[in-house]
Amino acid sequence: MSHTEIRERAYDLWDRHHRPDSYELEFWFMAERELKAERGNTLSGLPEAKRT
Repeated sequence: MSHTEIRERAYDLWDRHHRPDSYELEFWFMAERELKAERGNTLSGLPEAKRT
């Protein structure tokens, strides 16, 4: 996942939470966790050989 994807997700999360001040890192880490979880779920349906 790229920094751009994380940044866009973090901005979306921050915006949906009414744009609180001083929570940049929290939203960045939350975005990373969400994206990793989504990708993990996507990869879990693939055969083992395709998971690289």
